[in-house]
Order: sequence, then C-alpha cells, then structure tokens
Amino acid sequence: MAVTLDGHVGQTYSGNAVTKVAVGILPINGYVTGGYTDLAGGGIIRLKRTLYKTQTSFSMTAGVLYDVGNLFSVSITPTNASSRFIINCRFAGESSVSHNTLFHVMRNGSSITVPTVGFFDRAYGLLPQGESYAANAANDATTPAGCDFWWMDHPNTTSSVTYSYGILKKNNNDVVYINRTQSDGATGNERLSSAITVMEVTG
Repeated sequence: MAVTLDGHVGQTYSGNAVTKVAVGILPINGYVTGGYTDLAGGGIIRLKRTLYKTQTSFSMTAGVLYDVGNLFSVSITPTNASSRFIINCRFAGESSVSHNTLFHVMRNGSSITVPTVGFFDRAYGLLPQGESYAANAANDATTPAGCDFWWMDHPNTTSSVTYSYGILKKNNNDVVYINRTQSDGATGNERLSSAITVMEVTG
C-alpha cells in the first residue's frame, strides 16, 4: 500500500494546529555496516504531523523546561509494543537571549533527550537554537531563528503517547516568540510556522 504523505483523509483541526495522518507501509531494507544495525525487515507504517501556524509568545523561567505541547503536539497509539517512533521537531521564531536556548524531545510531558539532567551548572539538551543572521545580538527584535531536529524513541507500550518538544533557558528569564519575530512589525518582519512529525516504524 502506498503511503499518502499529504491529503485530507485523516486530517483534524484544533485552532491553528492541523494534524494529518498517513497510513500504509514503506519498507526498509536491513543491513549491518560499521557496527550499526538498522531495523531489518521493518517499515514506516504510520505518519502523523501537526502543523502550528499561530503567532504567539510565552514567558520562560531560567532553568525550567517549557513543554511546547501546551501549544501543539502529536498523539499516537503504538500498533504494538515493539514499535519505534521517529520524531521530527521544527521550531521557528525568536527570543531575546537566543544563545541560551536548548531544545528537548518530550514524551507525555517529560524529556526523553540525552542528557536529561545538567552537569554541575551546565545547561543540557539535544541542541541549541540556530540563527539566521550572524549579527543576531544586535537584531533580536527583528531577526527570526529556528531549529529542526530528529529523535528515535521506543516507548514499549500499546497505550497512547504524546510527543512534543521542550525549550530550556539556562541563565536568563526570557520571552519566546513562536512563528514570528519579537517586534512582529507590519512590514519587514517574517512570519513562519512550526511542526511536529511522528513516524511509527515496525521491525
């Protein structure tokens, strides 16, 4: 069965968050090379994506992990307990202290990113926010930033799981602006979208 990646079948709306579902199977050939083994004989059996288009902002406290699932997420019930999930998270927006921003992958409101705890006074997370302009420090109000990252999870359950991503600010309280710049002026400032995509992979 072919996988339909985009379409109106299985599409649900919640405000400005749109979730699309594709059902089918995309085979993955098995191989072992360089000490790594892929999921031999398995394939992608489901795909769900939530696209978030709202321009909004939220306040953050230094050292407190914020779950973007408060705004949008993907919920999925594993076909079987051996299923794995490939999660893609895309953030677009801005914050006034962007170099202090780290991202996490969240399952049911808790981080599953390695590391999950800091080391002494160090921040922790999967990766930092990327900048779209080298002199961002002088353009915090008008220059958007972004981040796009992947993670694989094995929840080992047949109960529904909810995936989202988290944002951590280490040293500064801050306001994060999602899908917009800080100033969000009538002209000259970008507006964007963010998304979470989850693929179920069976072995």
